[in-house]
Amino acid sequence: MLTHYRTRFDLLAGRDPADPARVIDVFRRWVSEVEEAPVPDDAPQVLFVGGSRVSTATGQDGSDEIMALRYQRRVGATDWITELGIRSSRAATRVYVSLSSAARAVVQRRQRSWPPGVVALLLNEFEGTAHMPLSASPVAALERGDVAALLEMLRNQRRSLPVVVVSVDTFSERPLVSADDLQKRLLGLAQVVVLGKRAAFAFRDDLASALQDEALARRWGVFGGAVRLYWPGLKLDRGENPFQHRLWVPDSGALDLGVMDALFDDLAWASLHGDVPDWVDSALIQRLADRKAFEALRAASADSSLYEQYCATLERDLEAERAHRAEAVERAASAEGELESLRYHLREANAALTTLRQRAREEHADAAVDGAWTVATFRLGAQGTRDCIDDGIPAEERAEVADAMRWLADPESWANPMGKLSNLGGGVYEYRVNVKDHWNRLFVARLPRIHTVVVLHAYSKKSNELDPAEVKVANERLKQLSVR
Repeated sequence: MLTHYRTRFDLLAGRDPADPARVIDVFRRWVSEVEEAPVPDDAPQVLFVGGSRVSTATGQDGSDEIMALRYQRRVGATDWITELGIRSSRAATRVYVSLSSAARAVVQRRQRSWPPGVVALLLNEFEGTAHMPLSASPVAALERGDVAALLEMLRNQRRSLPVVVVSVDTFSERPLVSADDLQKRLLGLAQVVVLGKRAAFAFRDDLASALQDEALARRWGVFGGAVRLYWPGLKLDRGENPFQHRLWVPDSGALDLGVMDALFDDLAWASLHGDVPDWVDSALIQRLADRKAFEALRAASADSSLYEQYCATLERDLEAERAHRAEAVERAASAEGELESLRYHLREANAALTTLRQRAREEHADAAVDGAWTVATFRLGAQGTRDCIDDGIPAEERAEVADAMRWLADPESWANPMGKLSNLGGGVYEYRVNVKDHWNRLFVARLPRIHTVVVLHAYSKKSNELDPAEVKVANERLKQLSVR
C-alpha cells in the first residue's frame, strides 16, 4: 500500500475545540455525497453496493479520546483509502488525514493524487489552525499590517505546516498562477498567501530590517509574480540558507505550468517523511486494543477469577462475531436469490418481448394488407380476393402486396401497362415484384364499368419464369367473374 498524502491540524469552533461528533458528521456527510447513499450514525461498519466501505473505531490513549474513520473506495483496479483520525482533549481537537492506495496489480505505481475532499469540508465547517491560520481559501496580504502578521507567522517556531507566498506581477498587479487553484491543490499541506505589489516592497524592507542586510533580504524575498515556499522552523537569521526555501521565478512574464504539481509533490513527500508521534489512525487504535487485551491477559494469569472473566468476554466477542458473519452470509444468500429471481424475470420479459415483437410484425403486415384493400376497393373474385392473397403469398411478404394494391388502385397506373405490369391478353394482367429472393405475382383484371380492380390469383416462387398453369387459373376465374 502506498501513502500519497498526510496532514494534521487543529479544529476550533469559536475559541473552543471543535466537537468530535460534528467532525465525524462532516466525514460521514462527505462519504454520503461521494457514494450517493446515506451513512448510518451508529453503524461501526457500512458496506456499499459498489464495494466501498466505511469503518469506525474508538479508543483511549491516556487521557485523550481517540477515534478513526476509514473510507475505502475502489476505482478501477485501485483501492483508495482515506483515513480521518481524531484526538480529542480539553485543550484541542486535532485531526489527522491520510490518503493511500492499494492496487491489485503485482507492481503498484505511484499515481497522481489530490487532497481528500473531506479536508475542504472540515476547513469550511470549522476554523483550522496549525499554529497559523489554515483555511480552504488563500489569504491576502495587501497592507503593511498584513506584512507584519505574515512575517510573524513565518518566524513562529510552533508552526507545523509550510506557507506558500504568491506575489503579483509588477505590471498587471495580478498573480501569474491562480491562487485559488493552488490552495485547492495544497489543501491541508500549506497555507497560500497572496502578496500585493506594495506589500511585496514592505515585506522586503521588513526582511532587511530583521536581517540587517538588504542584499540578503532580496534573497529571502518574493516579488514580481514569483512563488516561494517557506518551510516551518524558519528563524530568518543570517545563519540560515534561503535556497532551502524553494523559489519559482517567472520567465518572460509567465510561470512554469508544473508549479502546482511540483509544490504538491514536495509537500506531500515531506508530510510522509516527518515524524508525527501523536498520529491517530485505525492501526493505532487496534494496537492500543491489543495492548490492553495483552495486559488484561497478564493480569488474568495471576488471578483465576480475572482469567475466567476475560475468557467469558472473549467468548461473547467471538459469538457476536459469529452472529455477525452468519447474518452477512444470510444477507449474501438472500441477495443471490433475489438476483437469480431478477435474472429469471428478465429472461421471461425478454422472451415475452420477442413474442410481442413478432406478433406486432405479423399484425402490422395484416393491417397493411387490410389498409390497401380499403384504398383499392377490391371486390371478391372467384375464391375471394383475400383468399387469393392468403393462399399464394407468405405472411411476411404481404406488406409488398399492400404496396402493389395501392399502385394498382391508381387509374394512371394503367395508362401505360409496362414494367411491373404486363398485359397477358384476354383481360388478364400480371403484376410482379421481387421480395426476399422470391417473385410475387398478382394476376388482376380491371372492370371499367364498375371502376374496380379484381385480384384473380396470386403466388410466390423463386423462379422468375411465368407459369402457364397459374395463368390458366387466372383466366378461369375471370370467366367465372364475367358470368356473374
